[in-house]
Amino acid sequence: MRCVAQVLLTLPYSFSQLGMLSGILFQLFYGLMGSWTAYLISILYVEYRTRKEREKVDFRNHVIQWFEVLDGLLGKHWRNAGLIFNCTFLLFGSVIQLIACASNIYYINDNLDKRTWTYIFGACCATTVFIPSFHNYRIWSFFGLMMTTYTAWYLTIASLIHGQGNYACNVEATEIQANIFDGNIICVNSTLPSASAVYWAFGDLLLTHSNALSLLPRTGYRDTAVILMLIHQFITFGFACTPLYFVWEKFIRVHETKSVFKRALARLPVVIPIWFLAIVFPFFGPINSTVGSLLVSFTVYIIPALAH
Repeated sequence: MRCVAQVLLTLPYSFSQLGMLSGILFQLFYGLMGSWTAYLISILYVEYRTRKEREKVDFRNHVIQWFEVLDGLLGKHWRNAGLIFNCTFLLFGSVIQLIACASNIYYINDNLDKRTWTYIFGACCATTVFIPSFHNYRIWSFFGLMMTTYTAWYLTIASLIHGQGNYACNVEATEIQANIFDGNIICVNSTLPSASAVYWAFGDLLLTHSNALSLLPRTGYRDTAVILMLIHQFITFGFACTPLYFVWEKFIRVHETKSVFKRALARLPVVIPIWFLAIVFPFFGPINSTVGSLLVSFTVYIIPALAH
């Protein structure tokens, strides 16, 4: 679900730099590569858990993380590499979500500046310290999927209605029926039609408008899309921060405690620096590009492939 969050609004900007055909081909390529590496990670995870269960290790109050899989199968050097790239990626991914919240709400209410909105949304997202684990996000994941689906098709339809057709191209991305992973189907059915339609409608205007919402007129439909994206980004913030919470809990040895309040207090040193960084760097465009080009490549594609 995370891959369809703020990327949904910035992918048309990437299309304006790549062009229509290259944008579609690269999106499909990275989707296929992501599915392949997800498959590799699942194999390594099963192998690690099987070995540990043979050693009578109890995982009932323990969440297995990627760096532990690397440590158990390949040693401490792989563990350290996994920790560095994953934690840095999740750290800045969380920062991006806070900055994006402030950027999006500004399209509805510009009475407050973006930094003030970052203060507000940082306080809201800090409440994720009380959410114990990913299991508590299950129902929200479903709602998040519905929210991004609405936003994606709003972008598609609104662009076709309001745009001028600055780039004419017949794109039928929704006809792709790759039976790989549900995530790829969602990606194809959500991000490709919307990015293609927005780029077709506005063309090179996107080079100076990294957020697709900024080019569409303010209507009730656009305001609904903004509100749904804000809720979705709160959920995404929780998804990005929770692995960082787990790493810190294991470091200070409180991960297996059953006290929600004790774990919440232990998590504050993680969420407060994220909040601070979002306030200090209020523009997510450069951070988003850097994270996507460097950290995602190593975290999602390179390390899993080499580890396998």
